[in-house]
Amino acid sequence: MMVGMPNLMAIFKRAKLTGAAQEAVSVLRKARYEAIRRSTNVCVSPRQPAATDPMTFGAFIDADGDCIFDPGDEPMKWAVFNLPDGVRFEGPAGVPNNTGFPVLEGFSRLSFAPNGVAGAAGAYRLGLIYQVGDPVTQRDFLEIRLPNVNSGKIEVRKYEGGQWYRQDERGWVWNI
Repeated sequence: MMVGMPNLMAIFKRAKLTGAAQEAVSVLRKARYEAIRRSTNVCVSPRQPAATDPMTFGAFIDADGDCIFDPGDEPMKWAVFNLPDGVRFEGPAGVPNNTGFPVLEGFSRLSFAPNGVAGAAGAYRLGLIYQVGDPVTQRDFLEIRLPNVNSGKIEVRKYEGGQWYRQDERGWVWNI
């Protein structure tokens, strides 16, 4: 049992990161669908109302199209999730955390127009934190990428050796 426990813990940690990436993909798809269905602007963004609150990732109906949550905007409660412990919106050291999406009020935001077109191509990056002594180090990263503003296609890629790879391009190697 003592021999298998580290491997089991590694599987649980990887599941946190891949699960968070899958949830983020789901939020993006739901947001695009709602923008088309309701013929309105929908914004997706990480949020952390207060420093002690958990980081969330979710969508809201953006009545004025500014991609900032205002009192008149409607949260999409079924398109929100909290990041699991140990998972953060962060990229590898020396690589930008989020690319392509405008940063407003400290968070990268993606908007979908009523026709389903995204406001920008870009990516959100998630990092899994491992405790490898002091200080805490981050070793595995996934990217949720929207490569084309028109298609709505979303890719999940893993960072390895200075590059981002889809799982079908190259098998993912985990660092834990």
